[in-house]
Amino acid sequence: MTETSTAEHTDRRATSRIDAHLPLFIYGSLLGGDPFYEETFTISIDGTGGLILMASSVQPGQRIMVTNQGNDQTQECVVVSVAAQPAGSYVTFKFPTPMPQFWHGLEIGKGTLRSWIEYFIEAVILQIRDDRTPETPVPDKFYKRGSQEKTQLHRPEFFLLPSPRE
Repeated sequence: MTETSTAEHTDRRATSRIDAHLPLFIYGSLLGGDPFYEETFTISIDGTGGLILMASSVQPGQRIMVTNQGNDQTQECVVVSVAAQPAGSYVTFKFPTPMPQFWHGLEIGKGTLRSWIEYFIEAVILQIRDDRTPETPVPDKFYKRGSQEKTQLHRPEFFLLPSPRE
């Protein structure tokens, strides 16, 4: 059975939670006073805070510093609840006042946040394109010699290139 501790106040959300996988830096002090630093990702977010999985041990009511790696915003937050898990603890934190702009400056609850998979796909496309844009065609030297037909995949930014052996 999972043990959950909660701060004295109840977490009443002003906005609905959105599942989002955003990279964060977490800073704070352990119970003994030793500082800790941890990189983690959000599980879900809203305009008042978020839910993360942490390896470090924190307690409800404890103050932590949360930095959004996507926009380098840092905010002091309060731990609301901690639920022990085999790989760490689910930690719910809240901002001192609602701050939906902390999450990439987008409005929470209006469907404007993209899911983590959309960010991942965008990053993969940029890696594959290697700084080529759809407006920059692939030079003819990359196509089979003697072939007048250029093979193109479904998306305009992907071109089928011959293997180095050919």
